Amino acid sequence: MATLLRVETDYLTLEIQATASVPEAVGRLNLALRPPILAIESSDGVYSIASQDEGEGAAGKYARFFEEVEYWFVVRSKRHGARPEILQRDPNLISRRRDVPDTGISAATVVYRRQVGLSDWRFRVDDQELLITIEVFPAKLDYVEDYEALVDEVANVNRTLVLEYFRGTYRVGSLDNSGAGSTLDWAAILRSDIEALSRALHQVNQLPHYGLETVQQWTALHSVRRVTPSAIRAIGRGEGSGEYVDIPGVGPVRSRLHVARPRRTLDTFEHRWLRSRLLSVCLRLRALINVLEDRIATVRARSIHVPPRLIAEADEVRSLLTSVERLTELPVIRAATADVAASLSSIQLLSAIGYGEGYRILSSLDAALNFTEDSSAYSLSDLNELYEMWCFVKLVQLAAEITGASVDLTEVLSIREDGLRVGLVKGSRSAVRIRWDARVATLTYNPEYRMPTGVQRPDIVLEVEGPGVRRGFHVFDAKYRLDASPRYIEQFGGPGAPVDAVNALHRYRDAIRPKEDGERRPVVETGVALFPLSKEEVVNGHGLADSIAEVGIGALPFLPSNFIAVRDWLREVLSA
Repeated sequence: MATLLRVETDYLTLEIQATASVPEAVGRLNLALRPPILAIESSDGVYSIASQDEGEGAAGKYARFFEEVEYWFVVRSKRHGARPEILQRDPNLISRRRDVPDTGISAATVVYRRQVGLSDWRFRVDDQELLITIEVFPAKLDYVEDYEALVDEVANVNRTLVLEYFRGTYRVGSLDNSGAGSTLDWAAILRSDIEALSRALHQVNQLPHYGLETVQQWTALHSVRRVTPSAIRAIGRGEGSGEYVDIPGVGPVRSRLHVARPRRTLDTFEHRWLRSRLLSVCLRLRALINVLEDRIATVRARSIHVPPRLIAEADEVRSLLTSVERLTELPVIRAATADVAASLSSIQLLSAIGYGEGYRILSSLDAALNFTEDSSAYSLSDLNELYEMWCFVKLVQLAAEITGASVDLTEVLSIREDGLRVGLVKGSRSAVRIRWDARVATLTYNPEYRMPTGVQRPDIVLEVEGPGVRRGFHVFDAKYRLDASPRYIEQFGGPGAPVDAVNALHRYRDAIRPKEDGERRPVVETGVALFPLSKEEVVNGHGLADSIAEVGIGALPFLPSNFIAVRDWLREVLSA
């Protein structure tokens, strides 16, 4: 067992040991780009790194941690009778704990089961505490290219779907395939909506609908058009100012009375509603900017290169925020003095010129920007779940690209009280339909088939139907596992999906038989295991890629940097 890291303080000694230095399945991980993040902080400000012996680069020696490797954290207290504590926010990371009596030693076995990123640990002795932040790397992905791309593409596709949902009366519920591939598409959608909003609110500002409010003001006697209760009281009390005027049947009355009079105002319900929604959109855009800035800071900490598109995305959102803040300065908006609940409305707000368009756009922007499934949520997902989500959304993108069709989102999007959501959740069924040339292709995430022999749950199923086309299922299992053992490479010509994952596809082909016309017929034509292998590692003529054509079962590499094989195979299926 090798010691990766040893830290000394005045109150404890920490050793982190590993059962294996690097997982067998580790591929090309850009190890030379930079050392991993390692932050150490002691409550007394004093510590020393006694050893750090895993890798070596320009910054010196450094320890590198990986998912799915067992680590042994050993803490020795230097204070007599004080037992050290090992503290972690996620208790599931610690598989075993052990305290050695009368020695001041505490130990824990730690396994990062498909969790990557930064991990905080606290080691405490009495009132002193050592805080260590380590970085955990994927064992099967290029950390800089593929992992970051997985997170960004899943989060970005979801944001694009949410915003695209609101574009145009005639396209509600659909996504044009031209908007599925760029990380800036959703920002462009948002930009077009805000430009339309600006036109609508400037129209409102030029031709506003005024309201009436009652104000107390000094009024000349001859200007009082109607006798109000307040005017009668003022006359009876002799209140007012100026000379007395003798009015027959009433008596002497002051020439100026302080009475209630109606006055035009812009402080109406409609303008208050518009102001409230503009401020809400500003709040959500600021929150989105914070998310993007945190994302940029994380990427900068992990690598030298920050994707230009990520920076452009943040700049675009800042520009959008400036545009919305400028709208809040319009006189018609500044005149509003109170907030109004988003759920309220009026006939004028829904239908008046300028108001109706502003209401529609602000309602949709507020709901879309309240979409909470951003990249930070996915970065906390286990890699196997993240990989499954990415495989699904990428297959949808590729199918839309190949067919040139639009994508039906009705079963993926749902509107809740706190905003619009994309329903890509592990264990929850979601389906997307693609229609072209009288054909329909349905991609289903987490489907469930109840058969007489049991329930079958593949990760993704592609079903193709149409005139002259025999109904056929194509089953995908997205496996964030990689077999790179010498025996496996000798058999298949390169690393790939584990054999048990491929064998499960044979079971799906035999077991999934929906009932049609009272009979159960086999419908699964092919089964493909998707596995994470970078482009640089692909070996031509991989045995499991060739087996798809031979027996209908096999495996293909699938990553942001390596999706060509899946795209080509999918084109054959959709063009048949």
